[in-house]
Amino acid sequence: MEHQLDLFGESKTTNKSKVTKKKPNVASLVLSKVNTSKYDKLNKKIAKLHREKNRLKSTIENIQKVNEIFLSKIAPLEKQHLKLKEDYLLKLDAFLDKKNIPNRYLDFAIMEICTTLDYLAFHEVNSNVTLEMMDKYQKPDFSDMSEEDKELSRETFEDMKAQFAEQSGSEFPFSFDDFLSTPLEELMKEFQQNIRDEFIKEEENQKAEIKKERQNFDDDVFKKMYKKLAKVLHPDLNNTLIPNESKEQLIKELSEAWENRNYIKILEIHSYVFPDEKDFKFSAKQVKNLEQQINTELRDIKDAFHQIKYSEGKELDIYTYFYSKNKKKQNVNFSRGMREVQEKIDLQKEINSSVFKSVKKTKDFLNSKLEAAILSDMTEKLMELGLDDNFFDI
Repeated sequence: MEHQLDLFGESKTTNKSKVTKKKPNVASLVLSKVNTSKYDKLNKKIAKLHREKNRLKSTIENIQKVNEIFLSKIAPLEKQHLKLKEDYLLKLDAFLDKKNIPNRYLDFAIMEICTTLDYLAFHEVNSNVTLEMMDKYQKPDFSDMSEEDKELSRETFEDMKAQFAEQSGSEFPFSFDDFLSTPLEELMKEFQQNIRDEFIKEEENQKAEIKKERQNFDDDVFKKMYKKLAKVLHPDLNNTLIPNESKEQLIKELSEAWENRNYIKILEIHSYVFPDEKDFKFSAKQVKNLEQQINTELRDIKDAFHQIKYSEGKELDIYTYFYSKNKKKQNVNFSRGMREVQEKIDLQKEINSSVFKSVKKTKDFLNSKLEAAILSDMTEKLMELGLDDNFFDI
């Protein structure tokens, strides 16, 4: 009997006579059989890292697959519905241009436009129509504002900027004067670009910090391992059974691993290229450094799972809403989603085609929306008092 410590698997006892040769892969390293007790803790951590990496990889693949299905089945329907919403905006805007419309209808039509604009903004619609309508109806008009009111607006804007900086750690990308003088479309594009630039900068800073920290782990054992692998994997040398296509990918991963002093990754590549070289004799310092790297990677994986679970984002929302381990149930979820969007399309088509045929029909429609809003508001207040909407049936 022989005790093996599988660097990327579970500790196990095997019978030599019953061991079958496995296809080499990046999860088949075996530590030195000399003084194996000092590797026990390290081996368990690496086994855990391997499991967590596979779990994260599987989750990310599931997110991508679910989003691909969404893009092919539901996204085209959503796009159609959002286009109908924009047509609805244009029709409401045209209604407001008519003469002799009572103020109550004008006010509620503007409220309906703003509500629709909020809906389009939530669905990340940045078309010219939407942005022009935002500029027209949601951007404050400062032309007739007194200097005193304008100063109050400036103070409110500055408070908002300070709150944004505190929550995001970034400066707000434009000033109050920019807000007054620049079309909303340009401000939105500039704002989104600034957010992207800040995110890229933060990622680069994090990578630089990790690289600086890991370069302190530099030692001759891993440097020799890296040089040996770099020589063997050179695309111009035909000295292994590994295809040139795989060599290109491996040499890329190896270079990145060495640059970041990711010794765990270097060991993975070594076990793939040299599956029969299984004995490694690490010093206590090397074992400690490897443990630190494993702890860092485990923490990064934990953060990634936390982000998947709690972050807001369309891809994650789609995954949460539609994904199921049971494929039949997942198909049912997508069928339900398609049906829900199609119902929205049919309703919006009906509104767009019938409501705006005459001023009277539009007024009646706005009246019904206003009555529904009033009833909803009254119902909400009754619920706050501990009553229910059956109160109206008395």
